[in-house]
Amino acid sequence: MPWLRPLLGCRRVNRAASLAAVQRLFSAFPDGWPGAGLLLLRLAIVLPPLGAQFTLGGAGVAHGGVVRAISSVDCTLIVFGLLTPFAAAAQVASTAWLASVDGVFDITHCALLLLGLSLMMLGPGAWSVDARLFGRRRIDVDVS
Repeated sequence: MPWLRPLLGCRRVNRAASLAAVQRLFSAFPDGWPGAGLLLLRLAIVLPPLGAQFTLGGAGVAHGGVVRAISSVDCTLIVFGLLTPFAAAAQVASTAWLASVDGVFDITHCALLLLGLSLMMLGPGAWSVDARLFGRRRIDVDVS
């Protein structure tokens, strides 16, 4: 019912434009050695927060549970490479919050912040769910 769309305030979404906007979010989906490097970067970002979930010293019980839940979801998204820039931003925010609660901003917090920021800028790589959902498509045309 195309006549009903203007009455409901709906508009037709240009699918090609929305896909281009999502692809612009990620600069590239490298494979090979660069893709392996991005996979290792994702794993390096995830391991310290998973270890810190068991030793949240300065965080209170209520805040500690919230941070553990956010960190668990965040680490899962980063490992699988799903919504990577948003998950990396959440990781940066939770690391900054934990550093402020602990009252000590040491080299570990600094390294995690820099790793999270670099993952936000680089994107997930070819070995990720994001690459499967939003990656560039290649169509081979057989000219005979």
